[in-house]
Amino acid sequence: MTPRKFLACVAVAGLVCGGVLLVVGRWRRDATTVREVRLVGGGHAVPGPDAGPTLVAARARYLIGIAAFDAAEAEIGRLAPGEGKAGLLLTLGNARLRQALAVFNGLPFRKVKPMIVAARYDYRLAASLEPGFWDARYNFALATELLPAREIYKRSSGAQMSHDKAVWPDLPGVPNGMP
Repeated sequence: MTPRKFLACVAVAGLVCGGVLLVVGRWRRDATTVREVRLVGGGHAVPGPDAGPTLVAARARYLIGIAAFDAAEAEIGRLAPGEGKAGLLLTLGNARLRQALAVFNGLPFRKVKPMIVAARYDYRLAASLEPGFWDARYNFALATELLPAREIYKRSSGAQMSHDKAVWPDLPGVPNGMP
């Protein structure tokens, strides 16, 4: 074997070893990230202030799952707009809307309305971050339709219409929502 061929073989072997080391390093980093996401997503750990978006999103999903909406909103606020923030806002809005619908007929409307308004806010913010996010737009329209639907149901079932001013603060027109 000539010295030139020997050097070429050594160079190729070095490149292969370097590539293997790079792949193993990335694999170990990804395995560590997966382990951290499982810990954070299971509620066993809290990401630090310098945590990456994957860990912050996992923590936000965990908090949404246990209905800690204010803490989840704070975690979502740590994310930049391109890091899945709109999707997490949609998930948060859906959880809030689900909670509102679960108690829709059991509580007075003045107690349900803030939950629906908070869900609408989340949907509106998600749609503003990603204008083509049709799920957020559709859910915003659905939540908007739920606000007067409760009063229509009350009127049709013979119940008296609520004259509580707190129920009607964002509706245009004459006060109390009356014509």
